[in-house]
Amino acid sequence: MNIFITYGSAVILVLLGTFLSYIEFLNDTDWLARCGSMIVVMGILYTILEFYEHQYDHITLKRQAPNLYADIKHEHKHLEEKKVKIWKKNAEELEDEIKNGLEKKTMKHEGILLMTGTFIWGFGDLPFKLIF
Repeated sequence: MNIFITYGSAVILVLLGTFLSYIEFLNDTDWLARCGSMIVVMGILYTILEFYEHQYDHITLKRQAPNLYADIKHEHKHLEEKKVKIWKKNAEELEDEIKNGLEKKTMKHEGILLMTGTFIWGFGDLPFKLIF
């Protein structure tokens, strides 16, 4: 899922909630809080979609990894066994680094969306009740 679309949707929801609360749409000022709950839902959906996307990528990498050793050995018959094992080890380390990096990125964006949405959900009605 594209993070720009997710954050853009969250900003649009905040603006829409602010506008609807400001004009007291349906005689209610809690629209910003409701939009905050929608941002929480978006954060959860983002996490679920990213999880499945990463699982697919991980399964694809795992499917290709057993063939890596055979491919390197077949293509480079003149290489020593020791060098081939080093290449395989480096490829596995790179795979782990990519996986860990993607997980950290997903967790960061998930946290931002969930914390922001929960904060707006909990306190989004206060500005309109105190000011207006």
